[in-house]
Amino acid sequence: MKFLIKYCHNIYVDSIWGDAIIELKNAYSEIHYLRKQEDINSEDFIGVMIIFCDTLKKIFDKKTDADCCVSIKVPISVGESLESLELQNLCRDSSHRNRDTEQYKNIKHRIIGNTAYSLIVDNILKGNQKRLAYVNNNIPNSSNYINTSIECYPDGILPYSSELVYPIVPIKGNETNQKDLKGFICIDCNKPNKFDESRYDIPMVQGVADGIYDIFANRNNG
Repeated sequence: MKFLIKYCHNIYVDSIWGDAIIELKNAYSEIHYLRKQEDINSEDFIGVMIIFCDTLKKIFDKKTDADCCVSIKVPISVGESLESLELQNLCRDSSHRNRDTEQYKNIKHRIIGNTAYSLIVDNILKGNQKRLAYVNNNIPNSSNYINTSIECYPDGILPYSSELVYPIVPIKGNETNQKDLKGFICIDCNKPNKFDESRYDIPMVQGVADGIYDIFANRNNG
């Protein structure tokens, strides 16, 4: 019986990721359109990133049967070590823009003040390319977890219980560009134990990060 339940669950998950390929195809068409433009303005760029956030939210909402929030964080400090970078929220899925309060915007969100970012950066610097994803499936019960956004919420309780974070870096490249961090894709969920580290969750987000990396790199070099 346990085998049958697991088998049926896997079939269901496989069907979700099959649908995800179709959803992401449409999002990537927007990226390809941007690449063909001689000049990419900020409004168009952020608009396409919101499309990716909305698409990932739709995919993970269905996969987790819960409410997920997707955002993209980017560095706003230049020429500093990765560990001391300050981040800001570039964009967020359309359903969770209310998180971007004035209090949230006024906080200095640094790598060293956030568990997810600091562990990822540590692995980037060590060259551990296979360990760049951060997954926490039970944030309320994680005693060593730190997050600079906590003070924005009553009693210091975050509106999510699990999260998956992945850096915007290329999957394959040289030592230099694999440390050229352009930001983070952050997916959180209001329920615990919703992110699977063994199957499709991480490769899906990894592929998106790789797919949008060059747009960030070209804008920064332009």
